[in-house]
Amino acid sequence: MEDVTDPAFRMLCKRYGADRVYTEFVNADALVRDIASTTRKLTIHDEERPVAIQIYGREPDSMAEAARIVETAKPDFIDINFGCPVKKVAGKGAGAGLLRDVPKMLEITKAVVNAVHTPVTAKTRLGWDENSLYLDDGTPFIVDLAERLQDCGITELAIHGRTRSQMYRGEADWTLIGEVKSNPRIHIPIIGNGDVCTPERAKECFDRYGVDAIMVGRATFGAPWLFAEMKAYLNDPHGSLSANDSERSFSETVFQRSGLIERGETVFLPTQNGEFMLTPFRDLTTGLEHVVLTKGEWQPDEPILCRVHSSCMTGDVFGSKRCECGEQLIKAMQMIQAEGRGILVYMNQEGRGIGLMNKIRAYKLQEQGDDTVEANLHLGFRPDERDYGVGAQILREMGACKLRLMTNNPVKRVGLESYGIEIVENIPIEIAPNQWNERYMRTKKDKMHHNLNLV
Repeated sequence: MEDVTDPAFRMLCKRYGADRVYTEFVNADALVRDIASTTRKLTIHDEERPVAIQIYGREPDSMAEAARIVETAKPDFIDINFGCPVKKVAGKGAGAGLLRDVPKMLEITKAVVNAVHTPVTAKTRLGWDENSLYLDDGTPFIVDLAERLQDCGITELAIHGRTRSQMYRGEADWTLIGEVKSNPRIHIPIIGNGDVCTPERAKECFDRYGVDAIMVGRATFGAPWLFAEMKAYLNDPHGSLSANDSERSFSETVFQRSGLIERGETVFLPTQNGEFMLTPFRDLTTGLEHVVLTKGEWQPDEPILCRVHSSCMTGDVFGSKRCECGEQLIKAMQMIQAEGRGILVYMNQEGRGIGLMNKIRAYKLQEQGDDTVEANLHLGFRPDERDYGVGAQILREMGACKLRLMTNNPVKRVGLESYGIEIVENIPIEIAPNQWNERYMRTKKDKMHHNLNLV
């Protein structure tokens, strides 16, 4: 899952019983172009095995080349995403977009299978829309497609029980997944996916539809212990493992830091915007270093004022007016100082995660007419490449589990909640636009859905 299944989250899921984990999906074109933020997604650890690296794209040659690059990271599986329904992927002929071009889907599958020695799996949906669920002879589209993908050489197939047009609306239809599994011509494992949110539903899907495995996605946001609950129920439906038990175990596990971050010494830091204690952290998976400013004391169950701020050299250091980052940083520090206690996590992820050099390239494209989202896409990045998993680990290490979060960005809230951080209040931290950043801020409002009222 994009922006969720980074190494930290995958290892938590693994510790709670997930039999296999998948990376965030990787853009094949960006991987071939050696984009740093994309290649970082290939980082895997022995602790999370078996692990699949998932790739997506729309051209056989680039997908084959990307698969060869992925193989050097030594995953246990290479998974092809033919299921992502979002417009920026499917609308460009990748992901679920290939449900409208089955010959190309099959060509891509063959190219990837032939390019590597690692087992290749795939994930897809029931069809493009309601009108494409059945072929002219009455055969379910997905039954026919599963046979053809199997013939291309994949070793497993995961099926989400919705069409692309449904996105995530309505209920997942598992009956067609069951028909694929019951097809005597299918000999590869079939994995069912969609709306598996409880242990009871997991057991029902195994019993009623006969699938070889179930894939659990969105239900784990903020609740990776769901895997433990499901396994306990599958082994003993009358067992006693409760959500409270598993959540308590989750908290204890996270506070062990999972060996993924290293905490440095804490020192006093007087600043123009208040007096704070400074603690550095190092992400042991990437080597990136981050900084935490704290003021006052609190208990883990107390809501605490918090800002998770991504580094912006141009704004934070030089006072650039092309963005509002520097002013937001100052305002957050002043608000914590006025409150008398709080925490600011300063994340080393320049340019919404694309790095300083690429951020300046994006600036150049903006000077030529692109907006901030178009510039990122032009360079092969998503609009926002930031990851909040390490930030969530740092917050828990500092004992900040319930937040009054200062942000205008709804994705940040979702990213932190995915790691079990509770957001009890969202506090806007809006800065009035100026003549140099008004278009930038309007784009964040219109295209990235930031909560901005002054533009």
